[in-house]
Amino acid sequence: MSTRTLPTVWRLTRGQREATHCVWCSAVLGDDAIREGLAVGYWGAHNRSVAVYACPTTCAKEQGETQWQTRGPALCAPETSRPDPAASLATAGPRTPNRVSTAASP
Repeated sequence: MSTRTLPTVWRLTRGQREATHCVWCSAVLGDDAIREGLAVGYWGAHNRSVAVYACPTTCAKEQGETQWQTRGPALCAPETSRPDPAASLATAGPRTPNRVSTAASP
């Protein structure tokens, strides 16, 4: 069985990039979406690739992708989002610089 080639990240709609719509038919996905793979895209040295998902009842079965685990769009967030550096600084408290004393000890 031949499988379709995933589109590049630049060909995806916003919903497909955010894992809320099917990569093949753009239907709204539920919690039973099937992971189809990784839509690859680079902007210079920056990797913009995202995981894409398909409808479990129609598009995924057409592909024969039964080996993929069932995952919902909400579970995609850790793969596609980056942590906010400002949030980690706000919870870490004040930082003290690591200074080495240059004064001679008596």
